[in-house]
Amino acid sequence: MGAVFWKELNDYLGSRRFVVLLAIIALSGLWAVYVAAQTIRSDVENAPTEFVFLRLFTTGSGLLPSFVAFLGFFGPLIGLALGFDAISGERSRRTLGRLLAQPVYRDAVINGKFLAGSATVGVVFLAILLIVAGMGLRMLGFPPGGEEIARMGLFLVVSMLYITFWLGLAMLASVFFDRPMLSALVSIGVWLFFSFFILMVAGSIADFAVPDMSTVEMVARHDNLQGMLLRFSPVTLFQEATGTILTPSVRALGTVLVSPFSGLIPGSLSLSQSLLLVWPHLIALVGLTAVTFAIAYIRFMREEIRT
Repeated sequence: MGAVFWKELNDYLGSRRFVVLLAIIALSGLWAVYVAAQTIRSDVENAPTEFVFLRLFTTGSGLLPSFVAFLGFFGPLIGLALGFDAISGERSRRTLGRLLAQPVYRDAVINGKFLAGSATVGVVFLAILLIVAGMGLRMLGFPPGGEEIARMGLFLVVSMLYITFWLGLAMLASVFFDRPMLSALVSIGVWLFFSFFILMVAGSIADFAVPDMSTVEMVARHDNLQGMLLRFSPVTLFQEATGTILTPSVRALGTVLVSPFSGLIPGSLSLSQSLLLVWPHLIALVGLTAVTFAIAYIRFMREEIRT
């Protein structure tokens, strides 16, 4: 598995499609951070004075979304680009049979490819996070605090889990379909569904289940049902988890009536409290990644491969 891991890692980091896609995402994300820093500096009098460094990731400007929103939408393309031809590419080049004819176990092939893709995702997002932190340090003129560094580290972990899920999904499509183009189309179709079409599906189901929204309680019920359906999407899980981690003032997810929270002292949650709030989201991302890779693993181990 080590030989497969290092070979695939070298192929991933040196592939042209990966370099081009990474350059597009990195430049667009850095531009979003630059605009966020300019917005923070121009509105420094009205902005909160604590956790200013974290606002680099969550502040947008006009039509330009925040870095987190941009990453939640375009970040899956990295995972899809790494995994859509992991197995189907070997089949199309007719090298899978030759590879397994060597003293290489079948599980070492798929495990090595998945671990190499995960390591590539980790290296990429660690580099992007350090670049963003360096830009923020340069533009804001002060370093982040200890809790801000911890929250950025947790944000890195959540981002890696999120992209690793899409890597596992792309490898699953690569195992089930022989042609890389078909695998890529299926993977992109799933990404588009979870990014766009699930909004319409969840809204339609919520409208059908709660047609009467004449009272505040019915509106809250409608929004909570829609939010629950949207949480079947990893995109929603990522956005809510990162938004809570990078915004310590967030105390609840979804629509919450004001009356149960009247009298509470406004302020920021600690890191442990924010982590407790998004713990189900992290478990869901880990579970989705494990399920997709497990299905791909079982299918690959059981299929017949001929030279």
